[in-house]
Amino acid sequence: MLLLSFGSGIGIFWLVSFIWFQTPQPPVREFQLQIPGKVPSGRSAVVSPDGSTIAYVSDTRLWLRPLDNTDATPVPGSNGAVLPFWSSDSDSIAFFNSRSGSLQVADMSGEPARIRCNLPARGVYGGGSWTADGTILFSQGPLGLYSLAADSDEPEPLVLAAEGDAGFYAPHVMPDGASVLFSVWKKDGLWQIEMLSDGKRTIVIDASPGEIVTGPVYSPTGHILYNRVHGNGEGIWAVPFAKDERAVEKTAFQVAGRGGWPSIAAGNMLIYTRTEQEIQQQMTWLSRDGKFLGPVGKFQVSIASPAISPDDEHIAVSGLDGGIWDIWTHEVSQGSKTRLTFDESPGTSPAWSSGGDQIAFVTDSGDSSVIQVISTDGSSKMKKILSTAVGDLSPTWSRDGYYMVYEDSGDSTGIPDLWYLALKESGIPVQLTATPHSEAQPQFSPDGRYLAYQSDESGSWEVYVVPFPEGTNPRRVSGRGGIQPRWSYWSEELFYIRGNSMMAAPIRSGRKFRILGPPVRLFRWDFERYGPTERSYDVTSDGQRFLVVGDDVNTVETSIVVVENWSR
Repeated sequence: MLLLSFGSGIGIFWLVSFIWFQTPQPPVREFQLQIPGKVPSGRSAVVSPDGSTIAYVSDTRLWLRPLDNTDATPVPGSNGAVLPFWSSDSDSIAFFNSRSGSLQVADMSGEPARIRCNLPARGVYGGGSWTADGTILFSQGPLGLYSLAADSDEPEPLVLAAEGDAGFYAPHVMPDGASVLFSVWKKDGLWQIEMLSDGKRTIVIDASPGEIVTGPVYSPTGHILYNRVHGNGEGIWAVPFAKDERAVEKTAFQVAGRGGWPSIAAGNMLIYTRTEQEIQQQMTWLSRDGKFLGPVGKFQVSIASPAISPDDEHIAVSGLDGGIWDIWTHEVSQGSKTRLTFDESPGTSPAWSSGGDQIAFVTDSGDSSVIQVISTDGSSKMKKILSTAVGDLSPTWSRDGYYMVYEDSGDSTGIPDLWYLALKESGIPVQLTATPHSEAQPQFSPDGRYLAYQSDESGSWEVYVVPFPEGTNPRRVSGRGGIQPRWSYWSEELFYIRGNSMMAAPIRSGRKFRILGPPVRLFRWDFERYGPTERSYDVTSDGQRFLVVGDDVNTVETSIVVVENWSR
């Protein structure tokens, strides 16, 4: 009986032990915070040791962003801030001021930042760290490491360059308050992470040729985290570290494949910055005389075929994001963008319905081209209108929603002609033009009586107008070349491109189409970078603003990545 009880006790002990050691660990949680404005390189964001607040530099100012709040506030008197670092009690933050050549400190009280000391040399900033007794350690690159006591305004040299040293950067005080991690750039081009303890320098991490290791911080998990740059790649690495033996244990491993400058807080929290840099495009408005009126919509990797909604409030485009061309809409006043299609086949040539509630567009599967229609609010699935041989199609909708005209080169000649569908009747394709020449880029007049298009009948592209749906007796509007016709709302001007010039032809439609005078040039723009059949602009309904795709720009977007329980 006693033996049974003893054995049962052992079983319970092991069961409890098993449950205890199998308790689930907190999950890794990661999220990003966007940093607006221009963010400098280097350690631009740091988290307070208690994990409550992130400080970051943007547009040369220091900002504080509590993690329990979505708003960031600027630190008064921080213009010129670079390389911030927190006090150990999270009550103050120090930074270098590139304008005054000083080291400044700001408290969480909201008072303006004050100067703690003038730097030994202006224009050289290598980072800093704060001990528990209020001493500040900071780096000045090739000059060395300096120490600023809590009751002093005169920094004292802590480590000066020895033979072979080219510069010291990113000092970080260890938990014992007496040892300091820092990175060293050697004159032979190699990098090291060293520790200063009891006046002795010890190599902790020795980089391979071609690598840069810098920005070390010690984590309570027993790791040293640091930047590792190799070639064009930058990432964060960690290595187990026995601080008593002052030596690394095991092998370094990668924590983040993209990003840099780790900062550690209590609770196993890691933050770092991630910068995305790519060539992108954005649309812009031009006036009738070609003056820049401002950008519109969001950036995308590439933008094609812009089309303005009938109320001038939205823009539909074929946009390249994530490697796929899809149909997107950009909201004019708010600047937001919305993806409408999620198809593996590219989406091109968007065209608005007169009510602005639907968009027709073309998908190309490789074997055929398909005209489809989708609601702009995403309330319905795509509706297939027509499938034909591979071609541009370029659909356009009549204002009453009754007809749709498009290009089709699917006959035996391979030359594009214009066709139309009576959407509210049979929906059977009807050929509008049947010539040995190419017709493209059809556009309905606002009253629906006429159709403008471009044709190479004369040997070069010119703009013509033909009655619809008769399709007879076309009138040539352009002279010496013309593509991509667009009507003004009141049908008193017909716009088109000639070379790099935006042209306007005075016309009048109504019961009889009339050309009232010779075309005039409004402005010049780089239209020739596009093909003759690729839609490259649109015009507002009043004919006063022109929408074009601006030049490629090198956009830089920086975000703060917050990782909770990073060492799981």
